[in-house]
Amino acid sequence: MDFDSWLASAPARGRRATRVACVSAAVDLGLEVLHPPAQLHLWAPPSGNVPRQPGVVWHRSKAIGRPAGSRRESILDLLAHVAECLPHAEALVVWESAVRRGHISRAGLHRVLWPHLGARSIVREVTGLSDSLIETIAVDGLWHAGIALRQQVSLLGHRVDALVGERLVLQFDGHAFHSGADERRRDVEHDARLMLEGFPVLRFAYEHVVERFEYVLRTVERAVEQGLHLDPDLDPSLAPHPALQLAPNWAPRRAPGRAAG
Repeated sequence: MDFDSWLASAPARGRRATRVACVSAAVDLGLEVLHPPAQLHLWAPPSGNVPRQPGVVWHRSKAIGRPAGSRRESILDLLAHVAECLPHAEALVVWESAVRRGHISRAGLHRVLWPHLGARSIVREVTGLSDSLIETIAVDGLWHAGIALRQQVSLLGHRVDALVGERLVLQFDGHAFHSGADERRRDVEHDARLMLEGFPVLRFAYEHVVERFEYVLRTVERAVEQGLHLDPDLDPSLAPHPALQLAPNWAPRRAPGRAAG
């Protein structure tokens, strides 16, 4: 059921204050989501009288932001509800997409007094750097497994999705990215240049990240165990490899457990 269908069938008493909410609002706004919602998510004021209907999930919390119109809840409420409603990694996908597409800045996120622990946890992890939802999921999973990495590092004239240590390059191919023949050719050529310059490249597909993440994690762990993330010619006391250049808005995140290198 979509919002227009709900409006056509809903009792008049519930229409005026009701807005599209949570992951349904994210889809309506054009944000990335891992899985389209199976049910319609709607918001109404806590004191509102709403009908109980199959296929509808109601959010009845006090609004924390001002909606831009009458159809959809505010971006702040959308993110707060997503943080409560979705698993952590899936919620982070939506938050990253909101920042990357300019609906709110990272600084703006940190100025909000988020009412729930889920949102307060996610806001500390948002970078706005991920090029695709699978990059968000992969980076989140690796960080929580204790693999320290940097996103969107410039190497040999092109940015790579992630870099572990000084040398190990991770690339994540989403459904909507790297799909054309020309782009794929450029990816392969850049991989070859990286390999020739001593940067091992591990490239993972959508299915690896979403359906077989243990394979991704174990592969990266094995590469780290073999020291492929280290520069054998670099004294740890010296500056990083000259090919390294961080994205301007890059900020480190603390990962629990064992850090690579």
